[in-house]
Amino acid sequence: MYKALMLDIDGTITPYDYKAFPSKKVCEAIVKASEVLTVSLVTGRGYGSVKKIIKHIGLQSGFGAINNGSYVFDIQSSQTLYNQPIDNDSVYKILEVLNNNKIPVFTKQFQGDENLPYSPYTLGDNVDDTYMVFSDELFSHDTLVSLFDQLSVFSDITLHKTRHKDPNKYGFNITHAKATKAHAIEVILEQLKITKNEVISVGDSYNDFPLLMASGLKVAMGNALSDLKAIADYVAPSVDNDGVADVIEKYILKR
Repeated sequence: MYKALMLDIDGTITPYDYKAFPSKKVCEAIVKASEVLTVSLVTGRGYGSVKKIIKHIGLQSGFGAINNGSYVFDIQSSQTLYNQPIDNDSVYKILEVLNNNKIPVFTKQFQGDENLPYSPYTLGDNVDDTYMVFSDELFSHDTLVSLFDQLSVFSDITLHKTRHKDPNKYGFNITHAKATKAHAIEVILEQLKITKNEVISVGDSYNDFPLLMASGLKVAMGNALSDLKAIADYVAPSVDNDGVADVIEKYILKR
């Protein structure tokens, strides 16, 4: 029935550790799934980091959707299928608002195969081809609400909260309005000539709401936000318990 599997990375196939890789069990399950349907990694991470994850898994085909859906590429050929950075004028205006609020942020440009560390943005830095403006998780929910209210005047961007470790501290991602995980899925579905009802998606966090809502079978990890679990068709075991392997065995390999 299902023809595509869309997987978030952090909190889904890896724990919340940017240097972590999927477990052997999860890697083996993903490779087996790729022999039955198309597997794609749909993530907020950048190109270099995702290429390393793909190599570690041993995934030979499928798609990578990075920077929250800003950029989609074919894993086998590395061909670019979708490329949607934020407009430069908007980036400068957004950074002005953030600077006025004394909010330290990072800008994420395309880095090729390199997995370079991101440096905090300072006034005057180049913003060409900025796919994401993001922060560390340093802020209270009230601070984020106030900040999002100020940024809501920009109609060409998407705002996502982030919260991974501390339940009382939040960060954020800013991408183009046409750069969400749902937009990435549309690109991939067009390539595969299939419908959303033929898709399984698995995620855990705020930026995974568009991912799950654009899919036929919505799966939340056991460590996912309670609001994401509320819209899910199935709640898998946590990332620490290899939940993605459980999903693959249950819905794809049907063991």
